Amino acid sequence: MLFRPTTEADQECVAAVIVDEPVGWIDADRYLDELKQGMYRPEWTWIAEDDGRIVGRSLWWGQQDSAHPVALDCLHVDPTLPTARRWRPGC
Repeated sequence: MLFRPTTEADQECVAAVIVDEPVGWIDADRYLDELKQGMYRPEWTWIAEDDGRIVGRSLWWGQQDSAHPVALDCLHVDPTLPTARRWRPGC
């Protein structure tokens, strides 16, 4: 499994990740709109890939003029991953 910040080429794939829980999801339109405004940035958006498939993402948000993000808006792990493959602290 590879963990990395995104690049401009990843934007559409990151936006296409479907999150069905009601609290920390960011839909594609909001992500892409706020990405254009500089409130989400490729270097603040991290993904976990397994065999080229996005299986996790974290979306950090900041104000347009922020040097650093100020909030973690979405942290998602694909629920179809077997439990043994999910990341656990200390493993």
